[in-house]
Amino acid sequence: MTRGRTLVLLAVGMALAVPAAAHWLAPEEIVAALNAPAVREAVGVTGASRDAHAPRLLVIRVGARWYDLGAPLRRVQVRDWTELWRHNVPQGIVAVLDDHTARPVVRFDATGAVAAVDDRPPGS
Repeated sequence: MTRGRTLVLLAVGMALAVPAAAHWLAPEEIVAALNAPAVREAVGVTGASRDAHAPRLLVIRVGARWYDLGAPLRRVQVRDWTELWRHNVPQGIVAVLDDHTARPVVRFDATGAVAAVDDRPPGS
């Protein structure tokens, strides 16, 4: 990974994390930030939304660019998203799905911590 790409990822993470540390963010603000072009380009988010039937659930869909990131970066990114969502949405949960298959690409343990991240799209 190039130094410039690493800096972009850090900048995206900071853009989401700094406001959260300072104050409460509305769930809609978090969803809007995840849908921003910079996040789409930097980490491969193809879309993020709040589940209509379970509003505490944040669904993040990822595409090919997501799999280009190293597993450690993907793990940190999901941890940051989960912490941000839980900080702002009581009992909030996050699902990260492959955009093409709609299958989960991140598994969480019983405490909600990231247990595993897939290295390639499901079924490939």
